[in-house]
Amino acid sequence: MASPEFPLTPINKILTEKTGTTVQIYHESDPVDPISRRAFSHVALLDNSLDCEAELLDAQYSQSGTLDDAVKAFFKQKGLNFNDQLWLPIYASNSGRDGYNVVHYDFNAHWWDGFVGIIYSSKDKVREHFGIKKVDSSVKYKTNQHYIRYIGMIKDYLNGQVFQVNILKKGQWIDGMDSVYPDEIDSKVTKLLKRQKEIACA
Repeated sequence: MASPEFPLTPINKILTEKTGTTVQIYHESDPVDPISRRAFSHVALLDNSLDCEAELLDAQYSQSGTLDDAVKAFFKQKGLNFNDQLWLPIYASNSGRDGYNVVHYDFNAHWWDGFVGIIYSSKDKVREHFGIKKVDSSVKYKTNQHYIRYIGMIKDYLNGQVFQVNILKKGQWIDGMDSVYPDEIDSKVTKLLKRQKEIACA
């Protein structure tokens, strides 16, 4: 049975009936060492169609004093032109009880804004991704929305919100997928069930 947090959509309920299957959705058991989740070292596991990168910059920030100076210093160190990159800051906090909060805006606390790093892509990669020649304000907006979704996935990842989806038939495992994030669950379940329907009709 599906976990109660993720009830099956009507289309997936129909697909389970047509394929004679049941769906299991549950938290992965430590897909990566939980200690390493405090860094962004496993961000490559996430969906990344813009080929963006996430980097920890809190050390540079504390030395530079301003966000722009820290980011410029980082790009210079990487041999990248600051004006050729699109980026958003990443802010994070860990309350212990409520887990990690990871967002693209500062927490506006007078003692600490929570800045930990940035997410970025080159304008060349953005142009290639969208099939365009000019990066205008609408493209920057779309890119930022991609970054914000990606930051949300980092938050899910750091908090262990990573799921396994299993498809069972007569109690036996027949298909599945791991490293699934909350906002992907519905589409991944649909994909797996449609695959079983195609197999049944073959």
